[in-house]
Amino acid sequence: MAATVLRGTGAYARVLLLHRAGGAFAGAWSQVTGRIEDGETAWQATAREVREETGVVADALYAAGYCDQFYNPVDDTIDVVPMFVAIAPADCAIVLNAESDQFRWATFAEAETELAFLGHRIAIREVRGNFAEGAPPRWTRIEAYTSGGR
Repeated sequence: MAATVLRGTGAYARVLLLHRAGGAFAGAWSQVTGRIEDGETAWQATAREVREETGVVADALYAAGYCDQFYNPVDDTIDVVPMFVAIAPADCAIVLNAESDQFRWATFAEAETELAFLGHRIAIREVRGNFAEGAPPRWTRIEAYTSGGR
């Protein structure tokens, strides 16, 4: 799973970029990513990974309406990754875990040039149109998260 952490709307919208500290993707700017653990749904894994990697407890969680598909050279697999949007509180503090060594709040234009992965850049375009410049479709909201499943 992968998540765009979004703060603000319109011209004030910013997305959180993480600079990977180690592993196969060291030095790459990315969004929050992670694996779904046994017994978790994709949205539960997203909420957990956003908290673990950034310290953010999102105000709301949405399906982004896009799945990324790519070759994973580490596992020699083709991965299909659901993309989510986590709405961050305006005053949230970012607390990175060891997976990242830097973060920045970027404009959509900056994110499209700095994100290392094509699927993340495609997802950013969807998030910009459906979440920052417009209201997300009601059916994309993860109601179980909002009603106490955090």
